[in-house]
Amino acid sequence: MMDARWKTIEQIFFEATERPKKDQEDFVRLAAAGDESLILEVLSLLRAEADADSVLDATVRHQFDDWFASEGSSASTSTGTRLGPYLLLRELNSGGMGTVHLAQRVDDQYSQIVAIKTVRAGYATPEVSRRFREERQILATLNHPNVGTILDGGETLEGHPFLVMEYVEGQAITTYCMEHKLSTPERLDLFSAVCGAVYHAHQKLILHRDIKPENVLVSKDGHPKLIDFGIAKTLGPSVSSGAGEANPKTLLWLTPSYASPEQFQSKPLSVASDIYSLGVLLYELLTDVRPYDLERLTPAEAERTVLQETVRKPSAVVAATRLKRELSGDLDRIVLMAMEKAPERRYKSVQHLTEDLQRFLEGRPVLARKATFLYVLRKACIRHKGTLVSIFLCIAMLAASYAGYRWRSRAAEARVQEISSLAQSTIGSMAENAQQSGSSTEVRAAISRRALAYLNQLEITMGSDPRLLLAMSSLHIRVGDIEGLPSVSNLGRTDEAIKSYQSALQFAEKADARLHSAESTAALVEALLHIAYIQTFEKDVEGATKTYARALSLAYPYWRQDPSSTQRERTLTMVYSGMGDAAMWRLEPNIAFTDFEMGFKVLGGQPNGKLDHDLLLADLHLRTADALNDFGRYKESLEETQTAASIASELSQAFPSSRARGTLLFSYRTMVNTLAGRDFINIGDSQQAKVYAEKTLALSKLLDSHDSKDIQSSFTTISALSAMADAERQNNPANAALWYQRALSLTKTLQPAYGAELQHRISILDEALAEVLPDAQRAEQMNLLKDNARIRAEQANFSSHGLIHLMGAYCRLADVELEAHNLTEATRYAEDASPLLQQYDRNSPSLLVLRNVSLCLRTQGDVHLSKAREIAGSGTARTSEVQAAIYSYEQSSQIWRKWQQRGAASPESTREARRVEIRLHQAQALLKRSS
Repeated sequence: MMDARWKTIEQIFFEATERPKKDQEDFVRLAAAGDESLILEVLSLLRAEADADSVLDATVRHQFDDWFASEGSSASTSTGTRLGPYLLLRELNSGGMGTVHLAQRVDDQYSQIVAIKTVRAGYATPEVSRRFREERQILATLNHPNVGTILDGGETLEGHPFLVMEYVEGQAITTYCMEHKLSTPERLDLFSAVCGAVYHAHQKLILHRDIKPENVLVSKDGHPKLIDFGIAKTLGPSVSSGAGEANPKTLLWLTPSYASPEQFQSKPLSVASDIYSLGVLLYELLTDVRPYDLERLTPAEAERTVLQETVRKPSAVVAATRLKRELSGDLDRIVLMAMEKAPERRYKSVQHLTEDLQRFLEGRPVLARKATFLYVLRKACIRHKGTLVSIFLCIAMLAASYAGYRWRSRAAEARVQEISSLAQSTIGSMAENAQQSGSSTEVRAAISRRALAYLNQLEITMGSDPRLLLAMSSLHIRVGDIEGLPSVSNLGRTDEAIKSYQSALQFAEKADARLHSAESTAALVEALLHIAYIQTFEKDVEGATKTYARALSLAYPYWRQDPSSTQRERTLTMVYSGMGDAAMWRLEPNIAFTDFEMGFKVLGGQPNGKLDHDLLLADLHLRTADALNDFGRYKESLEETQTAASIASELSQAFPSSRARGTLLFSYRTMVNTLAGRDFINIGDSQQAKVYAEKTLALSKLLDSHDSKDIQSSFTTISALSAMADAERQNNPANAALWYQRALSLTKTLQPAYGAELQHRISILDEALAEVLPDAQRAEQMNLLKDNARIRAEQANFSSHGLIHLMGAYCRLADVELEAHNLTEATRYAEDASPLLQQYDRNSPSLLVLRNVSLCLRTQGDVHLSKAREIAGSGTARTSEVQAAIYSYEQSSQIWRKWQQRGAASPESTREARRVEIRLHQAQALLKRSS
């Protein structure tokens, strides 16, 4: 057996031979960490190898005689020999531990040219063989068009591993770019393809750890391939010599010019390390120079340079004025963000880096720069000159028209028509155009408000022309949408949104008083629908119910006049859908189900390939799924959700918009609710729930607008985070707590946006987090539950939905106080819940009602039983408390039996029912002893 020193010499020598000759000495000095004798011995080996055509000097060979003898010869891997069905044609390159041959498959199956990588003659140590097998396994898990593909593998006659790879005939990516004189956008496209390969590896939990030009080959047709996963490592606790192993060996894994600071420091590595290397590669692709010149530096100097020196901006190192201007600003920031010294300050994933480059190419604001109003507006103007110029021209035309009218005493009817038409067709679609241009939510709001100001002036001057009034109503709707309509990108100002919608209603009413036309009726219903939507969202369920009733009184006759009209069909369906939503908030799923059925009858049950129709259809399926879930009809609920997901998935392919993807996301979220959601109303399949939760999370990242003012984008992320928590809460409560905490933290940052709805979400997350925290964190549990109760008390007057949750909050507080042996406080909370408990029907069609009532009855029983146990002896007071406990338990048990009879039992409800039965038996036994 070789001693430890020779193993170290061997390891450093082999790693050095993997590097270009010009980098070998620097690498050896860095790896030897100042051990001069070790440096001299390894360098002597390297010189001997070079001088003797890769044959070790006889003096050195003597030290390895036993080892070489055990490893056999290289006869089985020389040119002209066969490895299985492959004939080795010629050697392509040789270095380090491996030799690569061009080979051809020559069996009777088929013919194919391949590259075969074998262990280099004389280098087949157990360590090298293990590394080969590990590379082979890593490549087998990767399947990406920009990753060198493994085709086969096997072992030589001596038992050494070999890899059969696709043959990539190409140049290093930097050489290819220079020789083909690629433009900056062309280089970025090529680099983005490489990023796709690295991101694919990261998704498979694989770090490349050696991204450099030599490991990215570009074929003649411009197709890049990421190769050489020889020192790649898998992320995960199962790897004993993991990517982040903090010991001197870690220094062996780096190529200094492309290594991250944490690689130099032997710190644990993550995807951020590959992102840094990609940043260096991008720097070199854009400038044709490396960010640091480490060629003539000692290892210590190289480390100090990478760790301490500030990287010059790419635009500062190029001479050409045009290129300097091209790199200055966004590209400078993108490169420098990828190369941040601290890993946590780099891009969170390779996908984020790729998306930022795509934003640059499309002329959109990039994440690497602070999104100031002027920066975002400037980008929007450059990117969509035509759209924005037409918008501002339109505003100017209206301003000019207004000025003209101030000079004239009378306005001709033709001019009124012209102005109204202009306002309705062009100004009315301004918000939509700006949204499609990718402008930030705040910019779109500012543009719409400016247009609205001009229209207001025209309305003052021109009086009550009905066409202008309809245009005013339409634009107020659009401004309200940007201010706070939850289903689109918005600023979260629901109070401002409802003001805009009420103004829209007033203008529509004025127009309808003059016109009494289908057009004015449609404007009325649209305004009412928007008002009711916000009322429901803000938990004013009573107000929403009244508003929807008024909308139905207009929409139904409107539809009956022309049932074949797509617009009328859609309008009436939206009214029924909204009415069902309000019924769900009133805890009346039976009424909601009827409303949704009416919506299906109007809209039809089949998709027709049109975006608006099919999105509404998918939404109806999701709402129906919610109602079925509250009935306990889980299988039917899952079928409805699957149908919605199928429709949304097809729409996402045909219309890759945020609307279609958002519907798909909420289909997956609804699936999680039915499979493993809270409130016991689920089938208890946490494993399958996690699959859909992960899909929800992935879609939320795709939908992230990266617009800090877009509250809906943040809400989508929160929904995905809570989905992950719901899926984990049964099997891994500690993980669930982390997801809930992330969701809660993000939700709180949005305050005061969305008013009552945001507070409602905070209270849900408070309660959910408290449920999964361990007993050791009881103080935090109590703080969360008290915050939950405070919010529920503030919202209790809005709806029966708020009251049922307030009752549940009091009972949960009582439970925790009992667990902490604080009977006085538990009694107080139970008494707070008692009058609320009497308000709910024990035969409610809503499982949510039955669940909360049953849990609260059990809490009441627990408090009475605890009080009885505190009373000494067997007097009347003790008997009275025990009898009260028995009554509460019996009532709770009866509800769980009804739950079972409905076929709605879940693992959680079954456990709770069993717990109530046990408590009931305990109380009955205590009563018997007290008698």
